[in-house]
Order: sequence, then structure tokens, then C-alpha cells
Amino acid sequence: MKKTIKIRLRHLTKKQYRHLKELCNASKNLYNQALYTVRQEYQETEKYLSYNALDKIMKTLPNLEGNINYKLMKAGVSQQILRRLDKSYKSFFQLQKAGYKESRPPKYLKSKYHNLIFDNQRFQIKDGKAVLDKVVSITIPNQAIDKRIVQVEIIPQFHAFYACFVYEDDIEYLQIEENENVMGIDLGLNNLASCATSQGDFFLINGRPLKSINHYYNKQKADIQSELEKRNHSKQSVKLQNLTDKRNNKINDYLHKSSRMIVNQCLDNDISKIVIGEAAKSMSGINLGKRNNQNFINIPLGRFIDMITYKAGIHGIKTIVINESYTSKASFIDNDVLPKGYEPDKKHTFSGKRVKRGLYRTAKGILLNADINGALNIIRKVVPNFNFHRLIDGIEGRFTPHCKLLTCQ
Repeated sequence: MKKTIKIRLRHLTKKQYRHLKELCNASKNLYNQALYTVRQEYQETEKYLSYNALDKIMKTLPNLEGNINYKLMKAGVSQQILRRLDKSYKSFFQLQKAGYKESRPPKYLKSKYHNLIFDNQRFQIKDGKAVLDKVVSITIPNQAIDKRIVQVEIIPQFHAFYACFVYEDDIEYLQIEENENVMGIDLGLNNLASCATSQGDFFLINGRPLKSINHYYNKQKADIQSELEKRNHSKQSVKLQNLTDKRNNKINDYLHKSSRMIVNQCLDNDISKIVIGEAAKSMSGINLGKRNNQNFINIPLGRFIDMITYKAGIHGIKTIVINESYTSKASFIDNDVLPKGYEPDKKHTFSGKRVKRGLYRTAKGILLNADINGALNIIRKVVPNFNFHRLIDGIEGRFTPHCKLLTCQ
């Protein structure tokens, strides 16, 4: 199994820093030059240049200064850049074929710098360091020491460089055999994840710490940018980049701990399937108001889903992402019919309704947590025969409006 760890490169000498900037600039130039070549070929012949054909062309194609971008880096690094472009184009063609007409082909890179990818044949391991070339060597993180490192990727940021180590992990993880136990997850803002299981266990993961992190970040960012515009009409600085890095680290830390908590609950309760309602899909085109729209943009729910999927997959737990439309409006207890997708032109009537924030009242007046009602309906979208009567067997008296609220520390 392959794992990735990302670190910031610190204590670079001026020579190393300048060298990485030159390589990353050459990487960007090669990517854009290759993209232009592919586009021109397609416009003239309506044929797509394969990776092998593109690689052959770029080896001899000069840039405007007369240099060959391909040869400004190691051949293997240049090949990885072309492979990434080829992969992006193939993904675009697959989306077009699948009917996603809104998909767009790869765009030119606007940034001055682009990533560098070194496979395990393009660097050496020596004295606990990954030696990329004669100038740059990077200390290997503790997690990857004594592991087989298959790739090192250099990521340029404003006045900083990061390195992603991809390594093989031979640890054997506990495996969950396929069974009927399911967990439904409703994603949100105040409650980052509202989790319900087909066995009758419910818990909420607090989302307010993330809102607090973003609120502080947005306020500080506005103050810094205001000062920058007054001073030199710029919107970027080392101070702002450090603030952004700190904010991203805090959010990633909270999301990692939250996703680990969810997967641990699955392991403890022998759950083999997780069903997640993706808010972005069900609310596409819906205006939630300026404040909520900004909050959803600032909280990377897609990354959170990826973290859950990855951590669960290690243990053989399957993750399914579905459209969560109407799951918060329909009554789980009354077994309301759930439309498959969002239908703005059609009016649907449901048995219950939200009476206030966080509380749902069914047709018979039963009160329960509104987000847990949504999580249970999310399970119903994948397991059609799952209903209140099946759930209530053996958990009489536990179905209450109040749920356990967990804050990751």
C-alpha cells in the first residue's frame, strides 16, 4: 500500500532555493509548450497526440529563447510532466464520452512555477536524505525512513517549497468482511459530520472549530491585504503565505482526526459500508446566502470525503458518495419516498418538517435530531429496505432528539 507525507522544505541555501525556482519555472514552460503543441495538432488534424509522440516532439522543440525546455531538467522529470498532461487530457475525453459536456480541456498554467516529479530512478537515498541532483537533497521524514520511497514531488508555493514523499507501507491492517452494517453520514457546517448506523448508533462531529479557524483567517487576511495594497499595491506576501499555511495545517489536522474517528467507529461496530451525502452535488446552483456560501467554500468537504474513503479503504470498508437531495426534508420514521435527484420544478410533500435549527418533527409528533434524520435517509438511498421498523428493533428508547457531540482534539 502506498502512502504520502507532505513536508515544508526549510533551511534551503540561496543556491538551492534559486535552483529549485529555475527547475520549477522550466517545468511550467514545458507543460504550457506541450499543451500548445497538443492543441495545435488537434485543431489541424482532429487527432490527439499520444504521450509517446508528444515525448518525441518535445525532446527537440526549442522555446522562444532557443533552449529546449525538455532538456533543462532530468529526462525522467520532463517525462512525468508530459505524462501528467496526457492523463489530464484522457480524463477530459472520458468525461466527454460519459456525457459531462461542461467538462473543459486542460488550461495553460498562469503561475510562474509548476511541480517537479522525481520517480525512484531519478533520485538516490543517502544518509537519510533523498538526493535529487548535485544541488538539492531533502531530509526524509521519520514516517518514510526505512520505507521504499517510490516518488518525490516538489511543490512550489509563494516564497516556499514543499515535498511530497510517496512510499510503500507494509503494515497489515484489520480488515472488515462485507456485511449488512452501514453508516450514513450527512455533511454540514455546524455539524461537520452527522453519523448514523443501521445498528442504531448516532453521533455528531462538531464543525464549529473549522468555522472559527476560517473566521480568524479571513479577518487577518483582509487586514494584511489592506496594508499591502496601501504600501505596494500587492496582494501577496510572506506573512500572508505563513498565515495561509497555518490555517491549512489546522484544517487538515482537524479533518484527519475527524475522519479517523469515523473509521474507528466503523471498526468498533463491524461496519463494512459508509454512505456519504455530498452536499456540493445536491446544492449545485442553489444560493444559500453570502455567509453560508462562503463557509461551504472555505471548508474542503471534498477533501474530507477523500480522507474518509482512503482511511476506510485500508480496512476493506467501502465508501459510497451519493446525492443527498431531500434527505433533510423527508421523514425517516414515516418512510417518506425519496426522489433520486434534485427536482426544482417539481413540488414534493413530506410527512414531517424542521421546527427549528437542529430539530425535526415527524407526522406523529416525534422529535429527533434533524441531521441524524438526514443521515438515516442517506442510508435509505442505498439500502431501500432499510426503515424505522427495522432500525427500532432492539433500540427502543434510544431514538431521541439529543446526540453525542464530539470535538476532535
